[in-house]
Amino acid sequence: MFSGEFGGGPAFTLVEHLRVQQQIEKRANKFWFAGGCHPDAALENWLRAEREVLERFIEAYARRHSYDQDTGRRPRIQNSIPRKRTLTKK
Repeated sequence: MFSGEFGGGPAFTLVEHLRVQQQIEKRANKFWFAGGCHPDAALENWLRAEREVLERFIEAYARRHSYDQDTGRRPRIQNSIPRKRTLTKK
């Protein structure tokens, strides 16, 4: 995925990138298991999953960006890495 400038801000956030990568991995694994776990199909399954997930991500991103332009709002931009939650004993 690209990390350039789009409309004055990052094209997408680190959190979005990681979420998309996880979705691609899950989808590719589903294809692989459904196809009988053939090693020769792994790349084809990954590329198919990548195409499907990225299409959905791009559509959602475009809708959100379009909505933000229509309302004059700035798109939400997150530049932080999610922190692990720690539990404390009382």
